[in-house]
Amino acid sequence: LKNFSILTYWSQFEEVLRTIITLQRLTVHHSRLSNIDYLIVIAESLKLRSKTAVTIVDEVAVNPSLMYHGGTLFGMAVDNPPLKAKRVLAVMVKFLFTMLRIIIRLLPVAALRGDFQRDVLVEVLSELTQADIFGMVIITDDNSVNVRCYDFLGRSSNTTWKIDHPLYPKRPLYLLFDSVHLLKCIRNNWITEKCGQIDFFAQNSSNIRTAVWNDLKSLYTSERQSLLRLSKLSAADISPEPIQRQNVFFAWLIFCGETVAAL
Repeated sequence: LKNFSILTYWSQFEEVLRTIITLQRLTVHHSRLSNIDYLIVIAESLKLRSKTAVTIVDEVAVNPSLMYHGGTLFGMAVDNPPLKAKRVLAVMVKFLFTMLRIIIRLLPVAALRGDFQRDVLVEVLSELTQADIFGMVIITDDNSVNVRCYDFLGRSSNTTWKIDHPLYPKRPLYLLFDSVHLLKCIRNNWITEKCGQIDFFAQNSSNIRTAVWNDLKSLYTSERQSLLRLSKLSAADISPEPIQRQNVFFAWLIFCGETVAAL
């Protein structure tokens, strides 16, 4: 019975292999431009001032799985091929003074690492350079892996927001965290403070002020039953669930002009 089970297993495995080979024979492979050739085509259509690009990095969690498409089996992690990918590292390039943006990398990875992400970004910057496009800015969220990636790129404690460009030594490469995640970070830190208060410097002033979360709660409570409301605060804004804390809309309503005016 044991030998029969082994034979059955291998016969099923061979059948899978035959199926993949058959699919590859039937699949039509279209010729495609390389990344550099594609970027060159784009660069030729841009004005000089638009040949400056912002590189945006993000990650997406995915369910480990395999998929066959176009003669290729997808789903294995590029950073650790024996493993299935649990995340996708996405890199987008946005060209200044235009609406043009392209996804230049979608890499399935098992686990994000700062050194691996650094290598990917340097490779993308190199491709932009070969296409006569200057990659001036990198934008990520404030995830610890992204912070570590910036460290691997060579930022110092004196200038955490820029480094010497690895491909243009006399020009800066700016390392930024995007405003959406900064808003959520401030809101989340504010909520999780035991006293519900955070201190900040007022604009164009050296005076320290204190923001009190209970003021927002009081505003929501006073307007909840009113027909005429000055703010758009909801229960989800005041007491967001963990999944809602990932939605920037709930954080935006805390800091928007209407809420400021209502307070």
